[in-house]
Amino acid sequence: MDSVKKQTFFFDVVTAMLSVNKWSLDQTASIIPSLRIEGFSEPMILASCSHEEVALRLERAGYKRGTYIVSRMADWIICASLILSEDSMIEKLVTAEETGDIKTIQDSLARIKGVGPGVRDTFLRLRGIRS
Repeated sequence: MDSVKKQTFFFDVVTAMLSVNKWSLDQTASIIPSLRIEGFSEPMILASCSHEEVALRLERAGYKRGTYIVSRMADWIICASLILSEDSMIEKLVTAEETGDIKTIQDSLARIKGVGPGVRDTFLRLRGIRS
């Protein structure tokens, strides 16, 4: 499978996760280049980072929302990295997207700490999927 598809899928999960609690999708979009530079499209890299390293990468990318929120986001992103890196999960979800199996995507995203209905809906909107 095309690595760009996998990276884009994962990056959209991260983008949706960051766009919560009065931090709009537009605000996240404004730091997308910096998030990419900091490795937020690479789940394998983030899965091997410490909590402190992910929080530092978020802050360097311009996600400056205070210690508590940045810390919580770091936890959520590590969780997403670990879950989506295991057992070819991203490949399976990209295939589900291509075949229109939205339920599989929704069920898999629900396993990730920090992904509730709002994050899920933002992710689906980013992917151009109607739920």
